[in-house]
Amino acid sequence: MKNLKELFVKIAEEQCGFLTEEDVLSIRSVIPNASMNVLVRCGRDRLVCSLGDLESTFAHVESRDDYVRDVSIPHRPHPKDWIVLGYIPPKIS
Repeated sequence: MKNLKELFVKIAEEQCGFLTEEDVLSIRSVIPNASMNVLVRCGRDRLVCSLGDLESTFAHVESRDDYVRDVSIPHRPHPKDWIVLGYIPPKIS
């Protein structure tokens, strides 16, 4: 990705807010201690944690004999990180 804004647009518009491992690494390369919230969906639960705490959250989930299904950026309310980057997701009608 050329820049973080471009990455967030791709995540929002092409991936419906879902993050790949590559996306997480790209964000962390620019913002090492990223505090933006992400939604972690597990087999039994849903958790919200900061991007910087993903590994410990994954470990916590796995310690309970559960698994992580996916990680995404919550769409509503608009994450402050998207607004700061100049991208506001389109409203869903």
